[in-house]
Amino acid sequence: LTACALAYPLALAARWALPRLATRLDLPLDRATLGWLCLFIVLSFGLRLGGRLYPNSMHGDIGFHHNRFNEMVWGLIAIVSVNRGVPFPYPPGPYAVVAPLTLLGLGPRTLLQLGAALADATSAAVVYAIAARAVGQRTALLAAAIYVFTAATFMTTWWSFQTHIYTQFFHLLLVAGLCLALDAWQRGDGRSGRAWAYGVAVLTSLVFLGHFGFLINTALLLGLLIAAVGAASWRGAAWALRARWPLTLAVGAAGGFAALFFYTSYIPMFLEQLATAREGGLTAVAGRGPVSRALMWERLWRDGLVVHFGLFPLLLLPIGLGLLARQARSEKGLGPRRTLVWLMAGSLAVAAVFAVFPFIAGVTNSPRWLMFIAWAVAVGSAVATEALWRRGWLGRAAALAMGAAVLANTAWVWLGPMLWRIRPPEPF
Repeated sequence: LTACALAYPLALAARWALPRLATRLDLPLDRATLGWLCLFIVLSFGLRLGGRLYPNSMHGDIGFHHNRFNEMVWGLIAIVSVNRGVPFPYPPGPYAVVAPLTLLGLGPRTLLQLGAALADATSAAVVYAIAARAVGQRTALLAAAIYVFTAATFMTTWWSFQTHIYTQFFHLLLVAGLCLALDAWQRGDGRSGRAWAYGVAVLTSLVFLGHFGFLINTALLLGLLIAAVGAASWRGAAWALRARWPLTLAVGAAGGFAALFFYTSYIPMFLEQLATAREGGLTAVAGRGPVSRALMWERLWRDGLVVHFGLFPLLLLPIGLGLLARQARSEKGLGPRRTLVWLMAGSLAVAAVFAVFPFIAGVTNSPRWLMFIAWAVAVGSAVATEALWRRGWLGRAAALAMGAAVLANTAWVWLGPMLWRIRPPEPF
């Protein structure tokens, strides 16, 4: 009942705000699409918060985050956490975002879970914004649905990975911001370009100070993007000459700010880990022996490729990316399709590195690379599904069958932890 009571004003707020944001950002959004998008947001919010509020549901790490929140409020900023034996920096950014809301009289546990459900739910609108210019309203709407109704984001909800959830939302905002900023920069729109440079810098800072795994993934993605724009400018592309410095300065300012005011506190820890790795390899840093490659493959296949997304969206992803790349050939400069292809391809390249890395190093630590590409999986599989849907009744039957299998997987990941406290695989 609480989730339903909160979902109603959320629906009203979304129906009021989304058309205005779409107009301001020059995104297509008709009345029918708006209605479906609001429905996705409300359903996503209700399922996540309602599941968390069910008395016998899986608690996850909410107690851990409550303690870390209190430490941040009491002044302990440079927190060290440990994952599979490896100490790493624990940025307090999401806690700092939530902390002022405690003035409303709500406790940290309630606020953290409420905010996480809201972030995941409104991610549907952000994924739509990322894709709408490039693939059209219907396909972008399908991408939004795939993102919020596949099992991956429900897994983070049940594990109560609060800082991960908030930072994944910030990362989505950054991707959407880059799509719009690159368009403004290459057009040479001075006033809008400066505003987007500040916006990209702020969003990048939120990611860098939100979750260490997302810092690693996003820094590599932004590095690849800067290199690609730089290469295009070196070849004399006019759009790249206009876009390279705003992009580089925005990312550099965010990285410098995060490093100077937070990560420099961990330099002794990093140096000690580097010395340990030189002497005994990465397994020595974790203090554990190498993990069996057969076990890692089983976990990658079953927990990753099957459970996270229900397998089919991952199988459709390369098809959708190929279709987008083919359509982008007709664009001049860095059009919306080519921008999307660059961001998707860069994200997949980063994910591929970390997918292969454990098999080489013998360690299972990862920066949650599969969650990092959740938006790309949603967009790519939506494009492929739309193409399949247009191939007659057989294609539609195949699309519906795959959709049913994906939703069945999601239903199990939602019901099991809520009713019987069956822990889903830990997201990675």
